[in-house]
Amino acid sequence: MKFIQISSLCILILIFSRPSQAQNYSNTLRETTWYCTCDFRTDSLAIFPSNTANYRFRLNFSTDGRLLLFDLKNKISNTTFSYTIKKSTINIFYNAKDSLADLNYIIRKNKETKSFDLSLYYDMRYKKLKASDKPPVGKFTLSKGKKTVAFEKMEDVTVYRTKKGLKHDSIEIISRGNFLEIRNDTLVLNAFQFSVHNFYKTYPDTNHFYSESLDDTLIRIKSPIKEITKIELQREKFNRVVNTAAIVALGVFFVSFPLAITVESSEAGNIFGQIAAYSALSIPVIITFNMAISKRQFQIAPSVKNKAIWRLDYKK
Repeated sequence: MKFIQISSLCILILIFSRPSQAQNYSNTLRETTWYCTCDFRTDSLAIFPSNTANYRFRLNFSTDGRLLLFDLKNKISNTTFSYTIKKSTINIFYNAKDSLADLNYIIRKNKETKSFDLSLYYDMRYKKLKASDKPPVGKFTLSKGKKTVAFEKMEDVTVYRTKKGLKHDSIEIISRGNFLEIRNDTLVLNAFQFSVHNFYKTYPDTNHFYSESLDDTLIRIKSPIKEITKIELQREKFNRVVNTAAIVALGVFFVSFPLAITVESSEAGNIFGQIAAYSALSIPVIITFNMAISKRQFQIAPSVKNKAIWRLDYKK
């Protein structure tokens, strides 16, 4: 009974200790007319709720997803932009006859000026050479039977691919990073972890790059779709909950253990001792559990175990 009470207490602490979600700026942006000095061709910009500094452009975020850009100097309207807002990020999409731009900004509110600062964290700019050009695709799906899983740009994924040779000289390349786009049947990744396994080499040489972790560095890796054998997806929400549970258990241990030693009442000391013991024992269990199912695996190519494979689809 005491164990159930202790477990319930830990669950309540976990629920109330979860970090609050990022603020959604949708309503604020749509209800106000904004002004700025540029037209989304720079890496960062600020938009202001008043035109006190004679800004060049006026912006309106319509409820139907269109971004109305008006050039105050030349008196020209531009309605080729569209936008989507998700929590504290905004995606601005531009599609004209000769070019395409997919811009992604992080939104931060400036309390002093009541403006919003937009910082570009990913962009894709594509110039069409002819009308029939197919621009890069910023999403793809994996399907197996009635199951379908969608992947958006900047998704944290691990891609396994194998370059097969004539006999035993195949190479397995594993890269983990943020999915950017699929261009010309090639998946593009901003990788922060990268490793190569040469099955036919006993020792690595200087012609191959090995790094399990790229410190403060990103490298852009292109993986042909036909070479991809498996994709792993990080269970981000699950990981956050489990990591929070581990932190809560550790905090409960550091609080209850000294109390179990110092309190004068033997009954209270036993209760705090049990709490300390349960929290200490739960930490390795939580960590092991997280390591076991923190990733979701999708087998793309047939494996030795003959697992059912997933099909990778994207619109060309």
